[in-house]
Amino acid sequence: MKNLYKLVCLLICIAFVSGCTPGTEVTETVMPTESEIVEETEVLETPVAEELTLTFEDPVSGMTIQYPEGWMPISNSGSIGITAMSSDWMNIAAFNLLYEDQQSLEEELTAIEEALVAGSAGFTDAAIISSEKLTVFDTEFDAFSWTGFNTMASANYSGIDAIVPYGMNMVHISVYAPSETWEQAKPTLLAITNSLIAPADDFAYIPPVATAEWLSFNSAEYGLYVSYPPEWQEPIAPWVGEGLWLNSEDWMTSVIVWVIEGTDANQALADWESTQDIFPTLTVTDGDPVSVLGAEYPTKSGDGFNSMGSAINCGVTFVPYNGKLLEILWYAGTDGDYWTNGQTIFTGILESIKGVSTLSSETYNLTVSFPSTWQEPMEPWVGQGIFLNSADWMSAVVIWVEEGTDSAQMLADWEVTQEIFPTLTVSDGDPITIMGVEYPTKVCDGMNSMGTAIKCGVTMVPHDGKMLEIVWYGGIDGGYWDDAQTVFPAILTSINIP
Repeated sequence: MKNLYKLVCLLICIAFVSGCTPGTEVTETVMPTESEIVEETEVLETPVAEELTLTFEDPVSGMTIQYPEGWMPISNSGSIGITAMSSDWMNIAAFNLLYEDQQSLEEELTAIEEALVAGSAGFTDAAIISSEKLTVFDTEFDAFSWTGFNTMASANYSGIDAIVPYGMNMVHISVYAPSETWEQAKPTLLAITNSLIAPADDFAYIPPVATAEWLSFNSAEYGLYVSYPPEWQEPIAPWVGEGLWLNSEDWMTSVIVWVIEGTDANQALADWESTQDIFPTLTVTDGDPVSVLGAEYPTKSGDGFNSMGSAINCGVTFVPYNGKLLEILWYAGTDGDYWTNGQTIFTGILESIKGVSTLSSETYNLTVSFPSTWQEPMEPWVGQGIFLNSADWMSAVVIWVEEGTDSAQMLADWEVTQEIFPTLTVSDGDPITIMGVEYPTKVCDGMNSMGTAIKCGVTMVPHDGKMLEIVWYGGIDGGYWDDAQTVFPAILTSINIP
């Protein structure tokens, strides 16, 4: 553009000089038109949104968004919702469900502004730029734009925040990117925001049962994990059939998990009223679906009398598992508050049930078992080995196969040599038995590369002339680390030679 203006000025100057020189012929100068100048000008392309080709559903809340190829969506840690990150983790679209002590949309938005400026939202020197509108569910909602310094990324950021209704709850939506690339990233971030699927009008998130202090039981016979309240009895075999029987201390509230022959869960549930012989008299109706092994299953509800003549209420479902069926029955007495008080406990027990899948790796000459609700094993993001992840990515076990033979020295050096967690405090942990040998461990707490607080454990195990560096970790906020204590020991002790 500058060169073009120089050319125009030069032509004007030449014309001026020619017109003032005696004896010279004055000629008409043809000036370039505005359209010709525009043609010569470099045209900047308007940023456009990346195509949203993939879908992610948060397994906890059911919130669903679309996102582009190469982006990584994960369930939030320490809150309920979704965070979608670009491939370089610099551009963020975060959806945080608000379901407790909700104020009005305007009050919640003001609180978000105040928290951002106060520096409690992870950004320093934050400032509100202007009022905005953010489109979600194809509807415009009040929002505000802002800037701030991201200490984790060591960069100035720009963003937009809004509070939008979500059924009976609300969602705090925050999109942000480095200020220097904000305009390029903005269309894609706004497209992801508008891809959020609207829930039913009566949607209301119900927090899960607090099971962090529950006990866990691992049945090697049936390949099942189950958790139960600490005041309950340890699971035993039912009086008839094969499976697990869980009972409250007073025997008034119970859950039975039978392992039975069959493959058609729907037919077994439809026939249950006529085939069951547990309760002599029973009126059966359709019940609400329940979550077992990471999926929802229909149920039947019943009320009647047990074999001792006591009034009871019950629920039942059938779940396919390892070529058989799990017949799961929960019941409690209706006299008193046994059935009412048992509702949250029933939900907690059913959702805690985990089956076992086993990976046999010829490449590494290893087998390892893991909950069937976890994701399929994959290669770790760097190095060679096996990467096991919970469905929400918030708990994981990594088995790296590395060069080395001195397990004690490698474990002693791990705090210095590890590159997984940017900040970490390491101390000695309890020993663990792997492949029949007891090995020392280190335990740690700190931050992962995304700034999430985590706890972890590590051990080194010699295997086939190399070293297995085994790391297990989980998020602290949200109880992921505590919940994983019921499965980490089972996974680690399952590591073996095929």
